[in-house]
Amino acid sequence: MSSASCRDQTTQIKPKMPSSVQPVASSNTQLFVDPLLRDLVASTVAKQDSPPLSVDDFFGSFASFCEKNMDRNGELLQERYRMQEEIDAYNKLHMNDGNDYVENESFLKQIGYLSDPPPSFSVTTPNVDAELLTCAPQLVVPVDSARFALNAANARWGDLFDALYGTNAIDGERSKSSDIDLERAGRTFDFVNAVFDDIIPFRSGEKWGDLEELPTDVLSHPNLVGYSSGSGSGSYDSLLFVHNGLHLIIVIDGSSEIGKLHPLNISSVLLEAALTTILDCEDSVAAVDAEDKCRVYQNLIGLFRRDLTCQVRGKERILADEKVFVDAKDGTQIELPGCSLLLVRNVGMAMYTDVVTFQGKPVPEAFLDLFMTTLAGSHDLANSHPTNSNSRKKSIYIVKPKLHGSEEAKFNVDLYAQVEEIFKLPPLTLKIGIMDEERRTSANLSRCIYEARERVFFINTGFLDRTGSEIRASFHSGIMQPKKQLETAVWRMEYERQNVDIGILSGLNRCGQIGKGMWAIPDDMKTLLDTKQNDLLAGGSTAWVPSPTGATIHALHYHLLNVKCVQARLFARRRRDEVASLRRLLTPPLIDREKLTTEVVAHELKSAVQAILGYVGRWVCKGIGCSKVPDLAGVGKMEDRATLRISAQLLSNWLFHGVITHGDLEAEMKRIAVLVAEQNGGEIDLSPDSYAFKAGQELAMGGEADEYTETILHKYRRLVKQA
Repeated sequence: MSSASCRDQTTQIKPKMPSSVQPVASSNTQLFVDPLLRDLVASTVAKQDSPPLSVDDFFGSFASFCEKNMDRNGELLQERYRMQEEIDAYNKLHMNDGNDYVENESFLKQIGYLSDPPPSFSVTTPNVDAELLTCAPQLVVPVDSARFALNAANARWGDLFDALYGTNAIDGERSKSSDIDLERAGRTFDFVNAVFDDIIPFRSGEKWGDLEELPTDVLSHPNLVGYSSGSGSGSYDSLLFVHNGLHLIIVIDGSSEIGKLHPLNISSVLLEAALTTILDCEDSVAAVDAEDKCRVYQNLIGLFRRDLTCQVRGKERILADEKVFVDAKDGTQIELPGCSLLLVRNVGMAMYTDVVTFQGKPVPEAFLDLFMTTLAGSHDLANSHPTNSNSRKKSIYIVKPKLHGSEEAKFNVDLYAQVEEIFKLPPLTLKIGIMDEERRTSANLSRCIYEARERVFFINTGFLDRTGSEIRASFHSGIMQPKKQLETAVWRMEYERQNVDIGILSGLNRCGQIGKGMWAIPDDMKTLLDTKQNDLLAGGSTAWVPSPTGATIHALHYHLLNVKCVQARLFARRRRDEVASLRRLLTPPLIDREKLTTEVVAHELKSAVQAILGYVGRWVCKGIGCSKVPDLAGVGKMEDRATLRISAQLLSNWLFHGVITHGDLEAEMKRIAVLVAEQNGGEIDLSPDSYAFKAGQELAMGGEADEYTETILHKYRRLVKQA
C-alpha cells in the first residue's frame, strides 16, 4: 500500500509528552501518522518488557519535537541556499579572473561559509565499542533488503579459502567449474600459508607450508589465544589466533571436502572481517512512502531485536550466534560476537516525508529516522547478553550524511540530546558519525568535530557525494573536468589528506573511526587485493567494501599493515601547512575548453548517460536503491545516489557552459536507453515517454536547480507505484 492510497485514513494523534519532558504549548498542534507506521510502532512497543515510551507518548513526543525543531531545520536549509546563491553570483562575476585565493577566502568568511577555527580540543566520546577502535573493513548495506542486511551483519567472519578460491583475487581469473580444481585449491593453500608466515609465524622459523602436521606445542604459539577440542586426545576442532587486534580461526576437519585436500586438514580459515556494518536508510535505498519506510524500519528493528529472518532458497537465514572457545592460558571460556557492530545511517536534513505530517506539512525525514532508530536501538540497550547483542557499551551509533558545516553538526547534536531525554536514556548514548561529503563540511571539518566532540565516533570521506558537492559549489566558476580527472584533482588529494590529519589531531582515532570510501567493482577482487591497502597507508582506520567477500579479502590488509603505526607517523603532518591546505581544498577542478577534445566529450557524455539511465531505470521502475550497474564495457560497478549525483551535476555543468547541447544530450539518452534496456533484459521501461527516462532527463539538466537527486527520483518512483 502506498502512502498516497491511505492518506485519507490517517490517524490523528494529539501531542502528549512523557512526564519527564516539559510539553511545548500550542493550540493548533496536529500530527497525522500513516496507519502503517502507527501499527509498526505499536507492535514494536508491545514486544518490549519495559518500553521506554508508550505508543501515544512516542507520537506525542514526536509532535512536540517537530514543533520545537522544524523551524530551525528549515532555517539551516535556507542558509545553505543563501550561501550558494551568493557563491554563484560571486563566481559569475569572477569567472574569467582566475582563482584569487585570498579574495575568495575573504568572501567565503564574509558570507559565513568559513567558520572560525575551534579552540584546542580533543574528542572525548565515552562508551565506544571495541569494534570502532579496531582497524578493519566496513560494510554498507541497504537495510530495506532483509537478505542483504542479514548477510552484512553476519559478515563479521568470512572464509578466506572461499573468498580467494571463488574470486579472481589470486590470479585474476574466477573459478570456472563447480567441481573442485585441485590446482586452484593448491594455489589458495599456498597463498594462505604465505599470509600465515607473515602474521602468525612460528618462533622456530618453520614455514606453515612445510608442516605435515600441527606442532604438539601449538597452544604455546604467541598469537594463539583459544581453541576448541577435537574428538581425539590432543586434537582440535579449531584454533583461535589474534593479530593487530583481529581474530582468525583455523577450522580443522579432515572429513570435509576441503579438509581432505589440505595437508593439515584445515577446512576453512575464518577471518574477523567486517567488524562494523552501516545499515543504510539513505543513499542505497529507495524509500518513497509509508510502505517503503516501514520496511526499512521493520528490518532495522528486527536486527536490533535480533529476530529478523528471511527465506533464501528454502532455508531460513538468521543472525549468527557468538563463537565459543577455551582460553589457551587458563582454560576459561572465551565468547566472541558472531555479528558486526551495527551502525545506522539516517537520511540528510534536506529530505521531508509525508508518512508523518505536522500542522499539515511533511516533517523532516531525518527526525523520523532518529526516533525510529532510537526505538530500534532501545531493544539492544535492554539486551544484557555479553556477546549476543549489538553494543556491549550500550550506545546507539548514527551516521549523519550531507551536513553543511558546523552549525548543522551542532543542531544534530542538540537533537540527539533531546531524544535521549524523551527516551529516558543516559546522556551521550546516541553517538554521531559525520560524513565529510559536502564542501562546506570539508572546509570546516575541525569545527564540525569540535561541535560533536562528546558524541562523534566516526568521520568518513565520501568521495562520490563530495565530488557532486564540489561541482555544484563551483558550478559557475567554469567547465568541470571529466570524471576520471576529478579523481586526481588538487581538491580531491587535499580532501582525502586533511580528513585523516584533522581526525588524528582531534584524537578521534583514539575514540572511533577515520574512514575511507567504497570499492566500486564488486567482481574485481584482484585489484582490490592489489590496491586497497592504499586506504590504510593514507591513515584510514576503516574503508568501505561492497560485499562480505570483499570484506574478507580487504581484512588481509589490516593484518599486513598496522594502521595505528601509520597514524602515529602522520600525526605531525597537519601542523605544517594549514593555509596552503585550505587553498588546495578550495581549488575548483576546472578545465579549459580547448583541452576537451571531441572524443573526450563524446565519451564522457556517453558514460555519464549510461550511469544515469542504468541506475535510474532500476530505481524508478523497481525501487532498487543500490545495484551493480554494467558500464559501457559491461563491467558491473556499484551505483547509488552518490554516483548518480556526480553524473547529473557534470552533465548539467557542461550543458550550462555549452560543452554539450540539449540536442546532444537528448540524442545520446535515446541511444543509450536502448542499450540499458537490453542490459536489463527488457525488464525496465526506458522509452522516451517513460517515467524512468523523464527522471534521467530532469537529473541531467537540473543540477544547478537542485544539487541532490532525491526529489526527482522520489517524484517518479511514486508515480510508478501509484500507476
